[in-house]
Amino acid sequence: WKDYLATKVLHAFTRRFADANVDIEVESFERMDEAIARLQQPGADFDVFFATIDVLPDLIGAKLLRPLNHDYLPNVVNLWSWFRGADRPFYDPGLPYSVPYTVYSSGVGWRDDLVASTDAPDARDPFAILWNDRYRGQLGVYDAYLEALSLALIRDGVVDLKAATDADLERAADALEEAVRVADLRFTIDGVEEGLPEGEFVAHQAWSGDVLTAPRYADRYEPGAGALVARELRYRAPSGPGLVVGCDLTAVCARGRNPVLAHAFVNHLLDFDTAMDNFAWNGYQPPLRGASERFFRNCPRCRA
Repeated sequence: WKDYLATKVLHAFTRRFADANVDIEVESFERMDEAIARLQQPGADFDVFFATIDVLPDLIGAKLLRPLNHDYLPNVVNLWSWFRGADRPFYDPGLPYSVPYTVYSSGVGWRDDLVASTDAPDARDPFAILWNDRYRGQLGVYDAYLEALSLALIRDGVVDLKAATDADLERAADALEEAVRVADLRFTIDGVEEGLPEGEFVAHQAWSGDVLTAPRYADRYEPGAGALVARELRYRAPSGPGLVVGCDLTAVCARGRNPVLAHAFVNHLLDFDTAMDNFAWNGYQPPLRGASERFFRNCPRCRA
């Protein structure tokens, strides 16, 4: 995705492997289907790809990914224990094709100065505001069908998203259509990072990382505005079993011309200090041991 890798992290890698005359080119995308189509094009010889759990099986089946050589990935030991073990994680047991890059929750971000306190999202039903006609035309959802359907399912009481029936999905689709009709719900790519800081949206479905980085976007348009936005931004995710936690992945591409360096780059992202620099930039937490609440409270770069 755009603004996904800190320039500082990229430069650190080129310095670390200066003897190999490394040059990094990043091609970003806005939709996962767009990215996969790009990978499938003739001559697409990318070395590293950032996938999501849901598309990993198809990427493996299409032979677009190279099996990982863990001898080149010593920093895998830095991962949370949840990701390590012969039967873990559930989506890629033993991590033969991927390593986790970030973890995040899905909820709602809103401007406290633009939403009445009585309408503010709560943990029981944080998505209710997206149907509130009081904010018609100022409410948004990510333009990703899994995200939109998931929030509608959760609001309908379906917390086991994998077990959703056809009837459940039809109700979810109907609910989204109702939100569009009643509240003029809008579908966006960047409504959290850019739309909330600018006041274009008062509330938007949000990934936790986007809310953390939104103040930085505000500073792009008006120096110093980020501090104001940071004071007014709020985020709430469902509590209990309705909480959706996502995980983005890093993988090595089968057609890449530099498989050893590709592994080195993946290993670079698993280095603790590197990962914290990246987290301070993109707002998405790396699932590494040592990244505790105490660490974040005492880390100047993360507080910044």
